Formats: sequence, C-alpha cells, structure tokens
Amino acid sequence: MNNKIPSYFFSIIMKNEDNNKFVYVDNPGDLGGPTKGGITQKTLSRFLGKPASVDDVKNMTYQQWCDIMEDMFWIEPKLNQIPWPSVLMAPIFDAGVMSGPNRAIKMLQSMIGVYPDGMVGPNTLIACSKYLLEHDTKDILESYCDERCKYYDDIVATNESQRKWISGWKNRAHGFLIA
Repeated sequence: MNNKIPSYFFSIIMKNEDNNKFVYVDNPGDLGGPTKGGITQKTLSRFLGKPASVDDVKNMTYQQWCDIMEDMFWIEPKLNQIPWPSVLMAPIFDAGVMSGPNRAIKMLQSMIGVYPDGMVGPNTLIACSKYLLEHDTKDILESYCDERCKYYDDIVATNESQRKWISGWKNRAHGFLIA
C-alpha cells in the first residue's frame, strides 16, 4: 500500500481545473461555492480545522492544495488502499475531487457490485481485486465513466439549474477513456 499520491495526479486535476490555472473562482451558479483549484471553502475549513473565509480560499497556497489533495482526497478516503494501477485510480481520484471522495467511492462500489456506502473497507477491496481480474483496463474505465455520467444526469434531474455544467462534467469523465 502506497500512501503517496501519484505525482501526476496533481497535473490531471490542474488540467481539469480552469485550463491549468490555480485560480480562485466564485461562480454564483456553482453549488460548491468559492473554490481554488477545485478546493471548496467547506473543504478548506475541514483541512484548517476552523471556518475558512473567502480570503483564506483566495490565499490558499499550492502546497496547501497539494496537502489537501493527498490527505483528504487520497489517504483519508483510503483510495491509496485500492489495489489498482494508477491509470484506473486517476478517474476515481478525479471524481472524488469533483463530487467528493465518498461519492466517487459509491460510484466505484456500484460498478463492482458491492453495497455503495462510500467507504473503502474489506468488501470493497476484495471486490476491486476480483473486478480487476475479470475486466480489462478499457472496460473498467468505460464502466466508471458510465457511473459518473449517470450521477451527473441524476444531479440535473433533481436540479435543472445545474444543466449548464453537464457537458463539462461529462467531458471531464470521458477524458480518462482510452481508445
């Protein structure tokens, strides 16, 4: 088990966050609220152990961002324990940054056929190992992309104001597919 996040995952996230820019964004239509590099004010508050202000989000350093990504999106949700190669973990990590690690894990669990509780435990790890033996990389990536897209469709079905984001969300999910 490797606790360190693969370093290229940082560039994957940055590629998906406003064209490689580590910038502050506060789009009134984005339900996540103020963000920088995909880190919300709520997530920064958890990381800091105190309420984060908008200025705290604006002034978040790249090192803080890296620490949050590794601690809160890789180690804390136990993605580092899943015995899959990086090429398969990258879209799960990305989904965690975009929708929260628990949601990313629930999508994975739905795909591999275990109860979707959003936590990586023994049943999830066993099912991941079995799934990896029974499916090739392309199939796994396509299945996980399908799970992500179903989730995004569900968001829009329950909140029509989010429709403006769906093509970007789906493009991001499809960006992990291989020919």
